[in-house]
Amino acid sequence: MFNVQSHGVFYEDSRFMAAFPSLCLTNAGDVLLVFRRAPDSRWLLGAEHAANAPVADSDEPAPDLQSHLFHWDARSQLVAMRFDQSLQPRAPLYGLSVDGQAADQDASLLVLDTGEILLSSFSWYPMPPAFSALVKGWNGAVYGGPANTGCSYIAWGSYTRLHNETSNSWTERQYLPELPGAKPLVPGLRTSHGGCVRGQAIVRNGEVLMPSYSEVDGSYSAHLFASSDQGRTWTYRSRMAAHETLNLYEPSLTLCSDGTLIAWIRTDDSRDRMASVRSCDGGHSWQACQLHEAVGHPAHGLRLRSGEILLTYGYRHEGFGVRARLLNEAGDNVDEAPEFVIRDDGGGTDLGYPWSIELDDGSVLVAYYFTSEAGLRNISYSILNRDPNPLH
Repeated sequence: MFNVQSHGVFYEDSRFMAAFPSLCLTNAGDVLLVFRRAPDSRWLLGAEHAANAPVADSDEPAPDLQSHLFHWDARSQLVAMRFDQSLQPRAPLYGLSVDGQAADQDASLLVLDTGEILLSSFSWYPMPPAFSALVKGWNGAVYGGPANTGCSYIAWGSYTRLHNETSNSWTERQYLPELPGAKPLVPGLRTSHGGCVRGQAIVRNGEVLMPSYSEVDGSYSAHLFASSDQGRTWTYRSRMAAHETLNLYEPSLTLCSDGTLIAWIRTDDSRDRMASVRSCDGGHSWQACQLHEAVGHPAHGLRLRSGEILLTYGYRHEGFGVRARLLNEAGDNVDEAPEFVIRDDGGGTDLGYPWSIELDDGSVLVAYYFTSEAGLRNISYSILNRDPNPLH
């Protein structure tokens, strides 16, 4: 079992919403953190301006500007920070280049056999609200609107980029190929481009395997893409999981010691239970989807050097925060493994999305986004250490 040694904050700024982090340990031994950052206009409500908040002059209530914060923003961008393993900064925060048409969302990092770092993410395309009805008629999925986010949005597909550690440079984004069965984003002009990628990819026998999710045949399901050339080109491999009554989102992969793949999947189950699915042949075929009693989302499974799997997940219920379970090497004891609390002092439900790495000294660094007492969304972290006396 693990103990929580300490908590800290990687990044917080009242002018920005920070969310959806990913971590990796580079070949040089540094901690690389990438997360999504977008403007948070609530800084305009500082003490000197709060008195000027709008007052309702009709039967409609005045807007609640303190809660005016959303997960879609036309200026959202991925930013990166680098630290040594004592979490001292190596370099200032910097922004990755953007797509001139679309806004970036969650980041997912993976260190490849070449030492390069694979970044995968997905994008939102902002458009004037007048286009919403037209686009909704094509694929049914339009988010936001003029009353809250100012724009309407459609998913723009997923992409990958490669980072060269020697030159400290990122390649241009490469959007994924079409996801079979998914509706085109714009008929005749833009395909689904892989759906949405948010979750850990893995390397298995030299192949890079990357999960995604999208709406196919009326419900959301989980899918797998594969690359045999270290993330330079991608092909569709398989549908990992679908469910008769539940939508499946944000799959994240773990490679077990024996080569088995596990995909941890978020569901829309009313109890917020997580699901998982397994493959013993590199993702060509998958066993039936299993719905667990464990509550939380999305989950990240870190295979430790011991072979055990540390499963971390956001907890958006009373006692808001991040929780974990230490699983066996097979990862098949999710519901039997004791749950332990990493954080339960969050300021609301808008938090979570943990991502973990094991440091050289055997401790585990867990990054996640958090709602502070002041209502700011920051990138926080916790350090976990092995309990030297687990029976006591």
